[in-house]
Amino acid sequence: MKSQVIKTIWTHPMSVRGGRYKTMYRFFRWQLWEKPFHKNAGVEKEWFDGRKLMLYSGRTTSTGNYYLGLMEYEEMAFCLAYVTQEDFFIDCGANVGVYSVLLGAESMGGIAIEPGSDTFAILEENLRINNLVNVQAVKCGAGARKEQMLLTRGNDTTNHVICPNSNNASQDLYETIEILPLDSFCSMRKVTILKIDVEGMEKSVLEEARNLLMSETLNVVILETFGSGDLHESMIEYGFRLCSYDPENRELIVCGKNAVVNNGIYVKNVALAQRRLKEEKGYEILGVSI
Repeated sequence: MKSQVIKTIWTHPMSVRGGRYKTMYRFFRWQLWEKPFHKNAGVEKEWFDGRKLMLYSGRTTSTGNYYLGLMEYEEMAFCLAYVTQEDFFIDCGANVGVYSVLLGAESMGGIAIEPGSDTFAILEENLRINNLVNVQAVKCGAGARKEQMLLTRGNDTTNHVICPNSNNASQDLYETIEILPLDSFCSMRKVTILKIDVEGMEKSVLEEARNLLMSETLNVVILETFGSGDLHESMIEYGFRLCSYDPENRELIVCGKNAVVNNGIYVKNVALAQRRLKEEKGYEILGVSI
């Protein structure tokens, strides 16, 4: 398992661009030195550009970004280059809040939605240590209607909703969570950026996000599609175009109509996005210029 992690770190785009030894140093320092002494306690670590993350054993989203700088390289680099103080975001499926920390310091603010109790506690910690008072953490899931559902416990990023009569429905293995439609958050602010990563519930989330997706202000959706043509078609119908992003050249590339990817950058106004990306705004993360 660790050999696969090492291979991933070594071949990650940010490592290839010059940060290999820094990423490997962070990995081995955490795994061999710091983690054994903090099995049940979090450790506050510098991430980049003044941002911080709480690292916990077994929390791969925070540790992965600490090792690599930007674990989801294209999507995160795009967000950094694109976002301005005019933006308000929703981080749906926030987990421990990495995207909220990424966007919060650069934007007007946002809403971080996360249903899992243990993960939500770390999300709140990450917002607190970064002094992100402009980001509101909401403990709930998103779906097609207001209801209660069961969520697995203790699986980090792979926690998922289960059926009430599931064989896994032991109280030690799940918790009851509140589900709300995404459209119920629309009235709070004019949302311009939306990130959705909800472990297979994406279709249900999109069903009751019509007002948000049709909004003239929403221009960017970062969506985990798992290669689903149905999700892709839904986004096209709402007027979005699937794009890839070249961080080295700060260029947004519109994909072919039938292209489907696992993680998509969907943009309505591509010209606006291109203008923003060309502005002189840069970061250095683990020695790599973004």
